[in-house]
Amino acid sequence: MIKRILTVLLLFPTLVCAQINTERVMTIARNALYFEDYVLSIQYFNQVINAKPYLYEPYFFRALAKVNLEDYQGAEADCDEAIKRNPFVVGAYQVRGLARIRQSKFDGAIEDYQKALHYDPENITLWHNLTLSHIQKKDYDAAKEDLESLLKVSPRYTRAYLMRGEVSLQQKDTVAALKDFNTALELDKYDPDAWSARAIVRLQQSNYAEAESDLDRAIHLSAKNAGNYINRALARFHQNNLRGAMSDYDLALDIDPNNFIGHYNRGLLRARVGDDNRAIEDFDFVIQMEPDNMMAIFNRALLRAQTGDYRGAIKDYTTVIDQYPNFLAGYYHRAEARKKIGDKKGAEQDDFKLLKAQLDKQNGGTNKDVAQNQNKDKGINYMMDDIRVPIYLVTGFLESGKTTFLDFTLQQEYFAIDGKTLLILCEEGEEEYDMDKLKLTNTVVEVIEDEEDLTPQRLAAMDIIHQPERVVIEYNGMWLVSKFEQMELPEGWGIEQEITCVDATTYQVYMANMKSLFMDMIRNTDMVVFNRCKEGDPLPAYRRGIKVANQSAEVIFENEEGEMDDIFQDEMPFDINAPIIEIPPEDYGIWFVDAMDNPDKYVDKIVRFKGRVMKPRGMGSKFFVPGRVAMTCCADDTTFLGYVCRSDYAPHIKEGSWVEVTAKVAFENRTEYQGEGIVLYASDVKECEPLKEEMVYFN
Repeated sequence: MIKRILTVLLLFPTLVCAQINTERVMTIARNALYFEDYVLSIQYFNQVINAKPYLYEPYFFRALAKVNLEDYQGAEADCDEAIKRNPFVVGAYQVRGLARIRQSKFDGAIEDYQKALHYDPENITLWHNLTLSHIQKKDYDAAKEDLESLLKVSPRYTRAYLMRGEVSLQQKDTVAALKDFNTALELDKYDPDAWSARAIVRLQQSNYAEAESDLDRAIHLSAKNAGNYINRALARFHQNNLRGAMSDYDLALDIDPNNFIGHYNRGLLRARVGDDNRAIEDFDFVIQMEPDNMMAIFNRALLRAQTGDYRGAIKDYTTVIDQYPNFLAGYYHRAEARKKIGDKKGAEQDDFKLLKAQLDKQNGGTNKDVAQNQNKDKGINYMMDDIRVPIYLVTGFLESGKTTFLDFTLQQEYFAIDGKTLLILCEEGEEEYDMDKLKLTNTVVEVIEDEEDLTPQRLAAMDIIHQPERVVIEYNGMWLVSKFEQMELPEGWGIEQEITCVDATTYQVYMANMKSLFMDMIRNTDMVVFNRCKEGDPLPAYRRGIKVANQSAEVIFENEEGEMDDIFQDEMPFDINAPIIEIPPEDYGIWFVDAMDNPDKYVDKIVRFKGRVMKPRGMGSKFFVPGRVAMTCCADDTTFLGYVCRSDYAPHIKEGSWVEVTAKVAFENRTEYQGEGIVLYASDVKECEPLKEEMVYFN
């Protein structure tokens, strides 16, 4: 990189100096810099600065030398001085930006690169580094904007596609990432990084054979990259090629003996094939590098016990238990190891912990010191890569039907998996699970009775004990769902689906007395299931109340016999077949939700209603949004309900005014909807008096 920068800078005119010895010293200094004798070059640049401190060049070139000596603070200071003397030198901003990146001063680096691009807008290196700075800040939207600009300058710059693909991966968009990696390979099939990047996507998609093929190409082009061997080992492991995986880990560690992931994964694989002593060696290395890695310590404890080193195993179990006092698997295994060395008292203490936990569970007692489940699985905790563990979060108030819903769902074939399901119960109602049936589906149960016990540490302990393939949580209806949504989860865990159960017979009571808690429950839910529905219940009104708070939520109604159909076929409170459908102010909310759910009913029909004007930016002068305000939770938590409307009269309408709109209904793609939605084409817009009741209701 330095040589590249120097090549550019040599084209800059050198200031004419009065004294020829200064010019000669400057030339010698730059030559020393070019040949990477950085200390010597700094000595010569110092001489020039002492003789002629008003020149920018010696400061700038000294900054380059300091960057290469990893004196980033000194390099930044020298660039400051160079820019004071000549604020138009692009390279000074570039080097200072690099020095700031090395100091994690990303905001300052971004300012430097943006300033440099002002003077040199087609500089690929500047756009590249600006993008990297935004990525370091996790400002992925800005990074993508940078890359769009970079690709306009250089459409065949493969690094840009690779970086954009990496940004897409961070945003969990594997489809977009794969598209960019494919483009990079089309442009340069000899780029090993492009093959490696595509392989990572294919690993995430479980396309292990294709991933291995891509990594074969990457390794052929770059044989000294340890990461490629580690990733290929993962691909081979998932294809049951354990010998090939082991060979790759060995090769990776030959290249990079201190590679943490290589040692950890090889230790797991060695344990898997029964090479316990050498697996311990790998975990020794991992623990030396990360003394607080509890998973590695626990794995080493299991291995030490299997090799007869019971005292070493006890020491490791104790370390894990001290960190996770609720870790029952640790007590169980430590008790077994203590029995082996004749420590009956210690073993009895551990067994008592386990027994007390069982008795507390049977008697319905609370024990905050010990988890409510034990796992006597003596197998090695085997995690070869970051496997996503989906969480299915089931919410609802007490007696809302959560247990019945889950007990039925867990028994269904479509919900079956080969691995273990962890069922976390945060609330116990009248209904109980059939534990024998749960065992048949390889489901283990953990009970959390107090909200303060639902912590990241507790979840991490469960992850270590059970190693679940998925997690199902029956959440307590009196706990804020948003608190769990914001909680730090174990690595690889993520909320896949939220389902809210509602007892239709008590829905109105809860809405009247606990509306804020219920709204927190449904704000991000994927599905709302109303059960115990009866004929005559105002189900359409219930649905509208849900949809205004969460338009994307699926709403299902069930009676005692199962799901109910045809509940929304009731007549609307207005004549839908009239030449002009008149929407009374009190029925605006009903019409809004019905049109959102059933646009085909209204397309090409004419509606008339009164609403308040909103004029969001970027819509165009002839567009506005007439609508009403609906209260979702409380007076301070409202939502504006309206559809995009086109009218030639729109430029003359003031935002906030009230109008009566007569418009034809269409259903079109709009950026405001991020897809298709209702669009109104107004034939008449009249200003009118504000409604006495501005708030929308749904009954």
